[in-house]
Amino acid sequence: MLASPPTRFAKADGMAEARQRQRMQEGTGMTARKFRSGITLAAALAATLLVQPLAAQAQGANAQPKPATTARLKPGQISDQLCLATFLWAAEARPREAEAWLAKARFLGRKFLSGKSAADKEKLEAAIQTDKRWIAAGASTAGAGRYNNDLRACGRWVEDAEGFVPQAEPGTAERLLAEAEALAKAEKLKNKTLSGEKKEAVLSALHSACRLGLAQACIRYREAQGMSSFFGAADAIREEGFALARACDLGDGEGCVMLGKHHDPAEMLASAKDFPAAIAAYRRACDTHSLADACAKASDLLRSDRNPKPDLAQANAYLIKAQKLRGVKQP
Repeated sequence: MLASPPTRFAKADGMAEARQRQRMQEGTGMTARKFRSGITLAAALAATLLVQPLAAQAQGANAQPKPATTARLKPGQISDQLCLATFLWAAEARPREAEAWLAKARFLGRKFLSGKSAADKEKLEAAIQTDKRWIAAGASTAGAGRYNNDLRACGRWVEDAEGFVPQAEPGTAERLLAEAEALAKAEKLKNKTLSGEKKEAVLSALHSACRLGLAQACIRYREAQGMSSFFGAADAIREEGFALARACDLGDGEGCVMLGKHHDPAEMLASAKDFPAAIAAYRRACDTHSLADACAKASDLLRSDRNPKPDLAQANAYLIKAQKLRGVKQP
C-alpha cells in the first residue's frame, strides 16, 4: 500500500485544529493529517480507480485549480473520481456531517483500490485533491447548488452500490415533506424566492423523503429544482430524471406521464429528449394506470416520422386504448 504523504501539522494554534480532527476521526481507521489541501484520502484509501479522468494535474500550490480539458465527463455525468472529490469537499464544508461523507469516500475508494500501483495511487490522490479544490472554488463563486445536486447523486450511487435500502421510523418521509413545504412557503413569503441555504435545506429534505418512498416528495423535489433544467443545467436535468423515475417506480401514474414528458421529443420543455425512454414511460402510465392521455402520447410517438423505430401496429393499438378510456365508441 502507498505510504501516506508526510504530515504537515501546523504549529502553535494549528495543533488544536489537528487534535480536533483526530478526535473526530477516531475509530475510523484514519489518522488526522493537516495538508495544504485539507482532507485527503491517502491515509484510508491510498487513492482510487477512475471511471473517467476529470482533473488536470496540479498547477502548483498557489495556482487556481482547473478541470481537465481532455477526457471530460459529459454534462451531468458522475464518476468515481468526481464523487470522491465531492465527498471530501462536503466533509470540509459540512463539519457536522463529515464522518458520513468520509464513510462514503472510504467505501468508494476501497472498491476500486485493488490492482493499482503505488505510483498510480499517488497520481490519483493528487487529481482528486485538484478536483476538490476546483469544486470548492466553484461553490464559493457561483454557489453550491450544482455541487449539492452532485453530492446527492453521488450519495445515491454509493448507497445503491452497497445495496443500501433507505429506512426510517414510520411517518418520517411525511414529516420531511411537511417541513420542506413549510420552509419553502415561509421563505417565499419573506423573500419572494427560494435560494441559498434555505433552498438546499428544502431540496435535502425532499430528496430524503423521496428516497424513503414518498412519491409526492419526489414530484416536489423535481419542482424545487426550478427552471434550471429548462436552461440546460445538466445536474438539474439529472435530478429531475431521478425524481420522476422514482415517483413512477413508486406507483404514481402522473409521475410516469411527467417522466414521459421529460423525455418526449415533441415537448418543447423536455429536458432529456429520447424516443425510447419517452415511449416506455407513456406505455407504463397507459398500461399500468389506464391514463388515456398517456396512451395517446405513446401512440403519437410510435407513429412519428421522427421516431427512428416507428411501430404503426402498436401506435394503432394505443390509439384505440386511448379512445376506449375516453369513452369513444369504436366502429
